Amino acid sequence: MYFFRIATILSNVFLIYPILLTLIYHLYIHAFVWTFLLITSMMFHLCRDEVDACVLDLKFLEALDSSFALTAMFIAVIEILYFIVEIHTVFEIGMILIFYIICAVTIFLTGNALSAPSIIVFSTLIVIFVSYIIWDYVTTKTNPTVHESFSKRVIAGWYILGVVLEVIGILSYFAPYVLGLGAYPISHTLWHVFMSFGITAVLYSLKDHLL
Repeated sequence: MYFFRIATILSNVFLIYPILLTLIYHLYIHAFVWTFLLITSMMFHLCRDEVDACVLDLKFLEALDSSFALTAMFIAVIEILYFIVEIHTVFEIGMILIFYIICAVTIFLTGNALSAPSIIVFSTLIVIFVSYIIWDYVTTKTNPTVHESFSKRVIAGWYILGVVLEVIGILSYFAPYVLGLGAYPISHTLWHVFMSFGITAVLYSLKDHLL
């Protein structure tokens, strides 16, 4: 299992490409979250495996890493919605920051990203924000680009591939809490890899719309 512990740390490198892509597409708040996820994840996993490598308290790093991981999942949902709706930048940034702050506070208070309160808060926030985005689109339809056909707005194959990879990545993140902590090194490595490639594929499919 030592190999997979090392792989979990090194697999964070895969996040670099999505970070570069979000910068190219001017999705700066997305790049910010992915960058800090990369940093906090590496710091947490190094500290978890090598006590001498801890620069901050392990529990603090775990909460920080979990907060950014959950926020990254929320961002992935937003990017998936891009092919349907046009989201105002300021509103999007506000949603992401509120989501992160509430998740972070909940995790720090409960001490576990996957405690019942954390799961309830995480799920509720996603439902509220996504519902509002879709409701706003249905009721206003202020931007004419949303009426363009799916085939014109995305490269369908890349989009579908990206969504599938992201779903696998998210399932991998939660897998240890179903399969047991013994699956953590492998499943968490898969979370990094699949989410990185998934985000990359979704953003690539939307490049004509985002640029």
